[in-house]
Amino acid sequence: MASTKTTILITGETGTGKELIAHAIHRGSPRRDNAYIKINCGAIAEKLIESELFGYEKGAFTGATSSKPGKFELANEGTIFLDEIGEIPKEMQVKLLQVLQDQTFERVGGIKTINVDVRIIAATNRDLQKEIKEGNFREDLYYRLNVVPIKMPPLRERKEDIAPLAQYFLERFNIKLGKNIKEIDQQVLDCFKRYNWPGNIRELENLIERIMLLAKGERISLEDIPDEIRIMQGQEILESEKEENNQFEKYLLREMENFTERLVLMARSEKKVAQEEIDDESTVKNEQSPYRNYIKSQTAEVEKRMIEKILEECRGNITHAAKRLGFSRKGLQIKIAKYNLRKK
Repeated sequence: MASTKTTILITGETGTGKELIAHAIHRGSPRRDNAYIKINCGAIAEKLIESELFGYEKGAFTGATSSKPGKFELANEGTIFLDEIGEIPKEMQVKLLQVLQDQTFERVGGIKTINVDVRIIAATNRDLQKEIKEGNFREDLYYRLNVVPIKMPPLRERKEDIAPLAQYFLERFNIKLGKNIKEIDQQVLDCFKRYNWPGNIRELENLIERIMLLAKGERISLEDIPDEIRIMQGQEILESEKEENNQFEKYLLREMENFTERLVLMARSEKKVAQEEIDDESTVKNEQSPYRNYIKSQTAEVEKRMIEKILEECRGNITHAAKRLGFSRKGLQIKIAKYNLRKK
């Protein structure tokens, strides 16, 4: 992919590393020794974006005292990265479509057609298909850009990347800040993995720089983590536990429904057996009811599973488990002994 001239569209939330991917593609391409021009389409005033992208001729507007090449000319034989492409004005999309189609354009106020050889990489955090439906983005431009789509998942969906990213930022900021911090405690990395990272990689990068700037030792410990990260982490854990509890309640409901169905079947079976043996009173009196035995065994099994599940969620803490189950601590201990649930 990097070795071709194909247009690429990178999508994903803010801070997921779209620009890093674009730069990596350029560095891995035959154009690596030529220009890499980045332009943020959302950071330029609407009236100026055409002259920024395509340049202008002398006298094209008030203040244009000389000619100036645009970003596409500067990126000739190299790569241009159009960040936040979803912010580009609708009227400018037509001219950009022309460049994508035949690599030609005219400067503002000019009549000469300029030919360029540019590899285009675009990125956005918007849903462009939704923007098309709402009339904010041209469909033909979208398909021209979306030749090779790259979807960047948020950091919360790739927690395995947190540790290597944190180490990378540690090494980088050691150089930038003149620090000599050697490692990050495993407790800190575990804390990072439980956090949701709404700002994605950019938030992690800024946090590591902030921590290193204030750190006094040669390692980052849990005490160095800002309170807001730990507080938000705690809130996320509570939400996670709430979701787990909901799932467990659904599980118990399914078990009880299955239990009821089995009871009905057993009741019918027992009724049939009782009718067949109605004349044998001694047998009926002396034999224990299989229906009652089944109720007893199944009730015990459901109770055992419930206690096992809660104990596991509470990591063996009997006090917390008893509170969630509605038992006294002693009552739960008796149940644990009854079902042989003690840790071996």
